[in-house]
Amino acid sequence: MKIESVNVTVFQYPTRRVSDSAGHSHPGAESMAKMAMLTITADDGTRGFSFAPPEVVRPFRGEHLFSQGDGGAGPV
Repeated sequence: MKIESVNVTVFQYPTRRVSDSAGHSHPGAESMAKMAMLTITADDGTRGFSFAPPEVVRPFRGEHLFSQGDGGAGPV
């Protein structure tokens, strides 16, 4: 099994979670938040997904970490 592709999709969703000045979460007015979905696809079609803040899973970071000169990386 080899990694065929690594993709990052950043999307927005409505949330009612707000943070106070100390960083604590509380219910609040609805606003839009961002989340990133990392998708890793193997050569046999198996796909894995992970969710994280966009600051952690940036598209160029995934491409850099998982790209290899031989055309694919082994299982993570």
